[in-house]
Amino acid sequence: MSAAPRRVLLATDHSDESHAAGRTLAALPFPSPPEVTLLHALAVPTVSTGTGPRPIPDAAIARMQSAAEEAQAAEAGPLEAAGLTVSSEIRRGKPADTIVAAAAEAHADLVVLGAVGQSALERLLLGSVSDRVAGSVGSSCLVVRPTGWPDEGRPPRLLIAVDETPASARAAACLAALRWPAGTTAALVSVMQTFDTFVPDFTNTLPTLWDELRVSSERRLAEAAAPFEAAGLEVTTDLQTAAHVGETLCRRARVHKADFVAVGDHGGSAAMKFLLGSTSRYVLRHSASSVWICRDAAG
Repeated sequence: MSAAPRRVLLATDHSDESHAAGRTLAALPFPSPPEVTLLHALAVPTVSTGTGPRPIPDAAIARMQSAAEEAQAAEAGPLEAAGLTVSSEIRRGKPADTIVAAAAEAHADLVVLGAVGQSALERLLLGSVSDRVAGSVGSSCLVVRPTGWPDEGRPPRLLIAVDETPASARAAACLAALRWPAGTTAALVSVMQTFDTFVPDFTNTLPTLWDELRVSSERRLAEAAAPFEAAGLEVTTDLQTAAHVGETLCRRARVHKADFVAVGDHGGSAAMKFLLGSTSRYVLRHSASSVWICRDAAG
């Protein structure tokens, strides 16, 4: 079965960032057009009174609903012009919770949304809708940031994180399944983690093991690169040595000027995520590229 998504949920708040996410989705070279659900979460505000918060008047809610419907129709147009089948849905509720629930109900293979322009520090301290959705949704998730593609009319630049896990293989398969245009570049990046924090001078303390790890890393890079090379892309393999994987991926994404960074979500327990974080979450919060977090169909 192809790793390309067949059911996509595009979450929009009708902002410039959401419009950019829609343009990116419309430009992605899917092997066959996916079904797209265009979702808007209508967060109905409340007003404070002496007796506590109360909903705003029904007439105001009706105006919000009408404005949302008009904006939905405008956003659906370019997607349909690109050959995508689009259905529109407006739900009332908190945006992140609403998006996650709708994605599960639709059995979405991919959730696409724009990242609001926060700094990395703001995303770290406050979080964001995109951060919460990407961390909670069971499907793959593409968080779009402005990189110049597709608006500049050039081929895209891809970076795919490669390691020894099935999640990494999913990330490579996910992007390799698309029919990228001539001139597309694909950088396959693997980071050999030194663990110097735990074992001082790790690489020299265990030289034989380190050499074996290097050989296996080079082999995985070659295997991950093969489908991109077969598709005629301009491929480079990039083996790095560093203590912090996520930080290194973000740095290499800047070097390669990547439009997309694809990472596999390794999962793990909530306790492990709390203690150690995750590479995918670090990249999502710190990269200036669009971030494609790849998961299998079961999440």
